[in-house]
Order: sequence, then C-alpha cells, then structure tokens
Amino acid sequence: MSDGAKIETGNFGIGIDYGGVGSVVIDAAEIVADGAEGRAVSVWYNGSDVTAKNESILTSTGDKGSALFTYNCDADITIDTSTVQNTSAGGYYGIIGGSGDIEVKGESVILSSGIGPAIWSDDTTNTVTISGGTITGKGHYGILFTGDIEIAGLCTVAGFSGAFSKEPTVSITDKYAAKASENLTGSPVDSTEENAYTFKSTHKYVEFVKLTPSATVEDVTVSGTVGQRLPSSSSIKLKIENDEIAAGVTLGEFTAATREIFTNAPAGINIGVGTPIYGGVTEITFNVSRLDVNNVPTEALSAPMDITIPGGFLKSGKDITAEENPNAKWDIKPAEVVPGTATVEDVTVSGTVGKSLGTGYEVTINIEGDELAWVSTTVITDLIDEIFANAPGGMFITLAGGTPEDTSIKFKIELNSVPETVLSEPMELILPGEILAGGKDITVTTNPNAKWDIKATPPSESPDPPADPTPTPAQTGETGWVHNDDGSWSYRQEEGLIESDWLDDNGNWYYFDPEDKMVTGWQLTGGKWYYLNPGGNLAGWTVADKHENYRKPLGAMVTGWLKWNASWYYLRNNGEMATGWVKDGPYWYYLKPDGKMATGWLKDPTDGKWYYLRGGGEMIANDWPRWNGKWYWLKSSGAMAENEWIEWDEKWYRLKSGGVMAESEWVQLNGRWYFLRSGGRMAANTRIRINGRYYRFNANGVMQGN
Repeated sequence: MSDGAKIETGNFGIGIDYGGVGSVVIDAAEIVADGAEGRAVSVWYNGSDVTAKNESILTSTGDKGSALFTYNCDADITIDTSTVQNTSAGGYYGIIGGSGDIEVKGESVILSSGIGPAIWSDDTTNTVTISGGTITGKGHYGILFTGDIEIAGLCTVAGFSGAFSKEPTVSITDKYAAKASENLTGSPVDSTEENAYTFKSTHKYVEFVKLTPSATVEDVTVSGTVGQRLPSSSSIKLKIENDEIAAGVTLGEFTAATREIFTNAPAGINIGVGTPIYGGVTEITFNVSRLDVNNVPTEALSAPMDITIPGGFLKSGKDITAEENPNAKWDIKPAEVVPGTATVEDVTVSGTVGKSLGTGYEVTINIEGDELAWVSTTVITDLIDEIFANAPGGMFITLAGGTPEDTSIKFKIELNSVPETVLSEPMELILPGEILAGGKDITVTTNPNAKWDIKATPPSESPDPPADPTPTPAQTGETGWVHNDDGSWSYRQEEGLIESDWLDDNGNWYYFDPEDKMVTGWQLTGGKWYYLNPGGNLAGWTVADKHENYRKPLGAMVTGWLKWNASWYYLRNNGEMATGWVKDGPYWYYLKPDGKMATGWLKDPTDGKWYYLRGGGEMIANDWPRWNGKWYWLKSSGAMAENEWIEWDEKWYRLKSGGVMAESEWVQLNGRWYFLRSGGRMAANTRIRINGRYYRFNANGVMQGN
C-alpha cells in the first residue's frame, strides 16, 4: 500500500499467515491497530519480507499490542525513514522479529511505550543493523537481542532497563564515523576490543556520534638564518586524535613525504622522522637536526607551521590538517645583507662647454659580491642621473649593457652631449639598491683614471675671418647674394630679387619674404611650418641635433631634429615640421600637434591607446615601465596592454583596466578565480597559502579549492 493510504483496524492491519509469498511494502502510508492485541502488520510462519519507507507509520495502541510482528519465520524487516510504535503503557513491542535480519535506517523512530522492548528477537543467527534513527524502550530495553548488532551510522538507543540487553557485542562498522558516548549516569562505556563495545544494563542511553579526526602539534620553534647551518636541533611532536597511521605504511615512505607534510617548511630545511611508523601509531616525532650539514635554510620565514598528513598514510583515508599553533613555528631570519663593491674602468670624458663631445665614451662598472636584479631597462634608465652623481650638465647618457644577474653594467655617454659646466675631477658613481639583487646601494670606488675633463669655452672667433672687401651683387648688378644695409640678405636672379619663394643654393634651401628678405627662424608657408637657421652667417653655423651636430648656413632650411626653446622638433627631409609618429633609426617618436616631441605617457588620439616615451622621446616596446610604483606592459606595437593576459619569460601576467599589472591579488574572470602573486606572475600548478588558507591552482591558473 502507498500514496497516503490509511488503514484503521482492530487487531490486524495486514496479516499473512502460513505459506504467504512475496513481500509487504508500506510506502508513504499509515496503519493503525487499536485492538487489545492489535498489530499493524503481522506475519506468521512464512518468508514474506516487510518494508516500511518514506515516512510510513505503523501504530499499535492496544495494551498487548505490537506494531510490527514477525514470528516463527525468516522474514527480513527494513524500516527506512518511518515510524513503528506501540503507544500504550501496557503494550508489548515496537518490533518483534523472527530469524530474519532487521535493518533500521534514515530518520526512523522505533518506540515501545509499554512493558516490552522497542526491538526484540530471540534468534541468534540473524543481524540487527542500525544506520540511523532513534530506538526507545520506555518500560524495557531499547534492543533485546542476543545475536549480532551492527551500528553503521549515527543513531540513539535508549531503554528503561538498559539500551541493550544481555550484554551483547555491538560492532561499529566504521570506528571513525561513530562512537558510543557515555551514558546518562556518567559511567564509561567499556571497550573490549577494537571496533567492539560491551554494554551493561546500567547503560540506559547510548548515543553514537560522529568523530572528527584531528591533529595537534606541541610548542616548538625552529630558528635559523638563511645561508647558515641551524644553531640547534628541534623536535616537532604531533598527536593524532580519532585516526591513526594505516597498516602497511613504512618509515621510508613516511620520511620521503615530510616536505609534503610540512607544507610551508622553508626551502633548505631537511625534516626526519624520529619514531617508528606502523599501523596504529597516533603520536609522531619529527626531527630537524643541526648535525645535518645540508640543513641550511635558503629562504626566510616567520610563521606558524602548516602541517597536513595525507590521507594515504591514515586509516580513514582522509587528509588531516593539524590545528594551527602559533607557538609551533618557523623563525628563519634573512641573511644579513652586506653591500657588495664596485669599480669603474679607466675612461676620460673630454669636452668643452657649449660644444658637442663629437665622440662617444663607454663607462664600465664591475660589481663584486652582488649582481644586477631582475628589473627592466626602463628602471635603470630612469636612475642614470642618480648613478652619475657628479656628471656635468648637458650629458646625454644611455644604458649600453647589463642584464639581470650580470656583474657588470655599461653606459654610453653619447657624442651629441653638450657640456654645460666646467669639471675636472674623478667620476662619482652610485649603484642604487633597487637595481641590485642585494637591495643595498653600492658607492663605486673612486678611480682617478675614470674622470671628467670638461674645459671652458675658448674666446669666440668669427666663423669667417674678415676678408678683403669685395663688391656685392647689389653694387655690381650681378646675380647672387645681396647683403643689405640693414643687415638682411636677399638674392638676385637675372629677373630680379626673389620674393615669397624658395631658393636652392648649393643643396641648401632658403625662403624669402614678400619684401625680398631672407627669412630666419620659424616660417609658416603653404600651411606647413619650416625652420630656417637663425644663427651665424652664410659660411655656416652649428645646429644641435639629437644624434650629432652639423653646420648649416644662415637662413638654410633645417631638417632632422631641432632643439628650440628647450623642446625638440623634427623637420622632415622636405623641411616640414613633423607631427604624429616619426621613426628615426630603430625608435619611434611622437610629435604633438604643436611639433614638440612628447615624453612620458601619451594617449594617441588616432587609436585611443596609451604609449610611454622615455625622457629622450623613444617609444618603449616589449618592456615593463614602472610608474608611480606600478608596473605596466608595453606591447611590440608600443601600445599599453590592459584587460588582457600577457606571457613573459614563460610566466603569465594580468594587466587590469588602466594597464596596471595585477599583483598579490585575486582576479575573477568568466566565473573563474585566479591569483597573481607578488611580482605579478600567475599562480599555476601549485598549492599556496593566501591570508592563512591554502588554495590549489591547476596548470591554467584556475583555483580548484583548498
């Protein structure tokens, strides 16, 4: 019967006698027997199994009644999340069984309110299995039975005369899932052997409760210093509760796994096992010995020990993480950093104030006891003024060599440097700690043969010494240059003086205004800007360029780089002032709408992307600039990366909105979580501790759990 059906009867709700076949299934139904000897279900002398499930209710209310009666037969009984109850104080049994097995599971209730037990069977060959529910005999035993009783889950057994009768042997199929608690009188439960308990009549209430395997570690501090042998040996004592080492585990296997067990042990620490390891062990001593010549920590750590025993070594088969003890810790201090030394090779930078050097010089610094750190070339370039502490003004110095882990670094003093001050003394050089692996500044040893030799500008001389007076075209009427009385210049052709037009004279271009005068300085013509050399005379004058200085006659059109009013401009081969992007040599430069060369961050109005240009205007590409303490990545095009992954040096990095590199933080993308470690690299294929908790990451960097 099923689906909410209900039978109310006097003596028998369902009765099967002598030779019945099949089975009885009560599914989500109710049977009430209210006769004097009423039985909700009665099975006699046959093998019909009985099952009550899905919150079915079997009730007997008679003074001599039993809710479920199977007698002199081998019928199996299964009660699954259902109630079997005798509610009369004069009633007999909740369940009376024959030779068949009895199983109670789920949130079932077996109750006898009368003079008999909740469950009774006098056959010693069958088994009563309890994997859940509550069994109560209010006027008698909870279970009256001499056969095998198995506890396979969490349950409660109670009885007025005792939870169990006749001191049966009760076995718990999983010791680590359930255990008998003390009874209500406080007497302990007597354990006779592993997984077996004998209950006395004084044990009126027995509750089987879930055990939680755990481990604790005693106070201990492992002290040391990076790069040095440990000053003393230490013993780390671990105690396991509600679990034990599994049978078959060997000392060798366990010792080989100590780095896995001590999940945050500093690199270089060797951990041994000081106690025998075999099945049943619950207390383990680990040793960290100073006598081990290889016990030299290579990383600093000040933190509580993280200890996890893998389930493969335990009887339960489940990992146990020891409770954190702040007094069981690693105290490995960093090695005292002693600044290295550095020397500079012989070099004399010679020049004259106001004049370009005309030749380049290489300055080589050699390092001992330290090396270059993993920093970008941009970081070093930005520190050049600090490195060359006493360089005279006007020096154009670039990085010429030196990569991470090198012990030498080279700089180039470019030939187009124009000294601004007189200086004759040895170079003063300082290597900042932020470009060194040791992190400490190094003052380079003074070398009297590595020096500045910048002299004062000699008295000026006319680029063209005075010559004997010669007639000018203005006097003779011939074609050629005309030097006017007001000092200006004109040019006479056969048809007359040139006006509002260009002149090509010996490969140099000149421009004349509407009044026939040669123009100098900036000139807007045809909607384009040009620059005509304003200095010197027709014999030529020096013009400063980013790469080299050259001579241009007075008024001649300038091409290439031009420094004017402290800003750089670029004049194309046709003399037009450039705007936008210009490639000169291996580098790209950006000229703003007013022609001035851009430096620092630039947002290109044409593509909306950000670029970074060094102090010399060169666009950075395939490199990490550091700005305001944050790292950015400039792609091969020079455009700043943002909202994307980039792979660099076989590691993955995440650039956030605004281009800032994610560092020491979580990032969620498409419902997946990633962690970017200190330095920005993505955690992958590892298990690491973050804010006191451990997390696992797969090969693609996706968090898998802890």
